[in-house]
Amino acid sequence: MRTRFAPLACLAVLLTVAVLGGCTSVANPPSATPAPEVLEALEYASETDMEWGAAPWSPPGWPLKVGDRISQETFDELDKRFPSWLNGLAVNWIDGLPFGALIYLEEADSDTPFTYHGHFPRKISAVYETVLAETLPPHLRNRDTDHLFRTPEGYGIDWGIPAEDLRKHWHEPWIGRFGDGGKGGGK
Repeated sequence: MRTRFAPLACLAVLLTVAVLGGCTSVANPPSATPAPEVLEALEYASETDMEWGAAPWSPPGWPLKVGDRISQETFDELDKRFPSWLNGLAVNWIDGLPFGALIYLEEADSDTPFTYHGHFPRKISAVYETVLAETLPPHLRNRDTDHLFRTPEGYGIDWGIPAEDLRKHWHEPWIGRFGDGGKGGGK
């Protein structure tokens, strides 16, 4: 069987070689290749027609963008309006991963004391194993759920990782794939 290159493909290869030839280093920064769990979530997001909120990984109708400051009343309204899961606020299931809102109390004496930092995977303690089956969404019932439990090497809200590192791990690959504001989310 004989294979031939299309003229445009050859041109693309030559241009790539020319561009890379002018670079002093062709190494990508470490954040250029997302972790396997991020790649799986990105692939799922690419393949589905899910609706998204105003931030990467957020549920449909989510009104906040990363960095928004909110009041106690807004926080309470969000808690009532969006579903939670085992102490996760506004959880959005992306394939088998629950993404919850990360909202920190920044200035207790302010009218807008809370800051929304984004939606990131939630992991649970093994303590919840006995009630897990009752709390799972239908698409995860009778499936392996080991990935929902905390591990020392994991990457999710519950490990105390700074919001900036979580955004680098989860939002930068999102923006790289969908662009700022892509799939309804952004920042």
